[in-house]
Amino acid sequence: MRRRVSPACFVTIADWLESMSAVTSEHLESSAIDAQVGARVRARRQLLGMSQEQLGNSLRVSFQQVQKYERGSTRVSASALFEISRALDVPISYFFDPRPDAGEAPVLTGDAGLLGKRETLELMRAFRRITDAEIRRQVVALVKSMAATDE
Repeated sequence: MRRRVSPACFVTIADWLESMSAVTSEHLESSAIDAQVGARVRARRQLLGMSQEQLGNSLRVSFQQVQKYERGSTRVSASALFEISRALDVPISYFFDPRPDAGEAPVLTGDAGLLGKRETLELMRAFRRITDAEIRRQVVALVKSMAATDE
């Protein structure tokens, strides 16, 4: 026996569109923070020599989803960020840099562009392979002496 469904229970397309008008484009668009988090994900993944496919497999998502995260075109949920931090072996705070002023909201560092450069990644990979702590200190001192900084 078939049950009859009243037409009143169906939502028309016009009703649905009207309800969606309450959702602003601000809620749908990714923000600069999403792009910065994505850039940090990409930099860390590349530093580890991990492919987008490998990261996607560990997160149980496609490599295309990883691309969307890295571009900042798809917002990373809290649970996904937790899984990403585990897969990349960094604390969640790695993706954010708190302001020095206490009590202010966290902001992101501007080093994502530098971290994305190939020579930076090569230097970081090589530096991570140095096991002797004294040699690491000497390398840091050498680089600082060669850099034009006021530190």
